[in-house]
Amino acid sequence: MVHVNEHCVLGMSHEALVSLLQSYTTGEEIELDVCRGYAIPLPAEGSHQVPPYLTTPAVVTEPPRSVPLPTAAQYNQVG
Repeated sequence: MVHVNEHCVLGMSHEALVSLLQSYTTGEEIELDVCRGYAIPLPAEGSHQVPPYLTTPAVVTEPPRSVPLPTAAQYNQVG
């Protein structure tokens, strides 16, 4: 899953995504943007920096925090 109602969910834990989906009421429409896979950019050869997405645990042991998720437009902004 990439977006839920224009909120980017890339990198979100499974637990947080399930919680987000459960926050919608029965009968409420949601729009899902899914893709089969996407390329993960790796650091340049010889670089010793490890990207945060390779070191971030996939399972979060604390409850999800209520924070606003970026919209697709915000996520796609180059800054």
